Amino acid sequence: AANHVLYSASATPSEVRVIGAQTDLGQIESIALEPISVSGMTAPASVESKMVVPEGVRLLDTDPVTVYLDVRESTMTQSFAQLPIEISGLGRGLSALLGTVTVDLEVEGRYSLVSILKRSDITAFVDVTGLSAGTYTLPVSLIVLDSEATVELTTKLSAETVVVTIR
Repeated sequence: AANHVLYSASATPSEVRVIGAQTDLGQIESIALEPISVSGMTAPASVESKMVVPEGVRLLDTDPVTVYLDVRESTMTQSFAQLPIEISGLGRGLSALLGTVTVDLEVEGRYSLVSILKRSDITAFVDVTGLSAGTYTLPVSLIVLDSEATVELTTKLSAETVVVTIR
């Protein structure tokens, strides 16, 4: 299906027994399967296929082969430059200055999730909850869409931490 790829395929059984003339057997490196269409697949599936044996060779194992097809949604990457870093949890009467006020972000994940992202869906912030006046090096946190989506995505920030001065 659109935006889906075949990541891997494995056959069961992985080995079969064949008989035939020594010259024919000596030329076999593998046994092919009849083609399997993955058109329209959107999830992993198991399908059966028949083995295609070379001329002059017979199978001792005649059961069909079960092939596990690992079909997944493709991934994509999207970049967002100069996202503003917000300050969260600042105590009453305090002010804060950031040593770096923006951060660049690269987001990777499922095509259907990453392709719809907009700048307004992303919040970069530092949490200063409970901190008093002073200078701190704090981690930059992210929320992309919501907490579930954030956990599912792979993110890479241009700066993992930022210096915050609270007065």
